[in-house]
Amino acid sequence: MAALAPHANVGSAVLHAWARGAGQGALGAPEMLAVLTARHRRASPPSLAEQPRMSLQTRRDYHEFLTMPINRQALTVGIGRIVENPIDQAILVLLKSDVDGQGRVQEALRSWPLSLRRRISARFWRAQRDERERLLAEKAARRRQSHKYRRVQSHEYRSRIS
Repeated sequence: MAALAPHANVGSAVLHAWARGAGQGALGAPEMLAVLTARHRRASPPSLAEQPRMSLQTRRDYHEFLTMPINRQALTVGIGRIVENPIDQAILVLLKSDVDGQGRVQEALRSWPLSLRRRISARFWRAQRDERERLLAEKAARRRQSHKYRRVQSHEYRSRIS
């Protein structure tokens, strides 16, 4: 929690200034909130620690509700991170998104200034390319055969019969 405190302080200051009507420049709180609240992945069901204490029978009765996916958001921390480094944070969200989520996040990014969107798309394209190259290199490394000479042949060949 201590590591997130500076981000939360910056985020709350931005939200406070926005609520007072102070200008935020080209990238204001509504634009950041649109990206933060865009569904970028399918929601996961709540963990056992997030569920209330219940008897086993009650859990069985409410099984569908207890396994229903929920969205978890920490808006002030997210705004603080976007204010400090908007391009890197947008790229991180895009990289962690599924295919449908990337479309929703890119739709939310359309309200951002054009200069930021161009830098995000260029760096996102490079990040995707680097990730593909890394995966291909890993796959090639796994396939690579050993070049050690074998002491024993794996097949026994018949000698020629004439």
